[in-house]
Amino acid sequence: MPIVECNNVSKEYKVGASVVSALKDISLSFEKGEFSAIVGPSGSGKSTLLNLIGCLDKVTEGNLKINGILIKEQNKTLLADLRCENIGFVFQTFNLIPVLSAFENVNFVLSLKKNLPENECAEKSMKILEEVGLKGLENRKPSELSGGQQQRVAIARALVKEPALILADEPTANLDSKTGEDIMALMKDLNMKKQTTFIFSTHDKMVMDYATRIINLRDGMITSDNGGKKS
Repeated sequence: MPIVECNNVSKEYKVGASVVSALKDISLSFEKGEFSAIVGPSGSGKSTLLNLIGCLDKVTEGNLKINGILIKEQNKTLLADLRCENIGFVFQTFNLIPVLSAFENVNFVLSLKKNLPENECAEKSMKILEEVGLKGLENRKPSELSGGQQQRVAIARALVKEPALILADEPTANLDSKTGEDIMALMKDLNMKKQTTFIFSTHDKMVMDYATRIINLRDGMITSDNGGKKS
């Protein structure tokens, strides 16, 4: 069963008296373990599609399923539970809580999960921080970390709950090229080890080079999809 299924998905927004069509009749699916990039110019619908898949927004028409769950049938509470259990997010601006340490930023996500003992949360948090190369830096706050280290905390935070899917919106945009490549190599390694599905929204050619599958969007429509077969 696909992790994500989009069937004839469209998304419209009202802007004043006008209606803007952000996505038009999108049909595609993502399987377990994919490492995919959604690419296209600004305004093509990349972030809109990522927000729909992340259950941060609702489709206007069509059906979207995450892990077989039909999203339009879920209320806000059920959607929050689905995000908590199934989806991790990595943002270009890191979105770390500035007053919390690296460990606390990661551990906070696990504290939201029901019936998970405190000592198990702490153990999982420390383990994933070590996996992303931050052993010894767990007590530092975001302001005491470099941009690349902050993005590693964000990746650890996304992975610690062992989601089926990680959505990364322009994850290298605020990093220099060397740090960006290190981050991509880290995510590719974690993808291969854990078989977590990664979907990126990006303008960055380096991200596209790492991705196995490239989906091109323009004007809210899919213009090409290599299906995971790179030349």
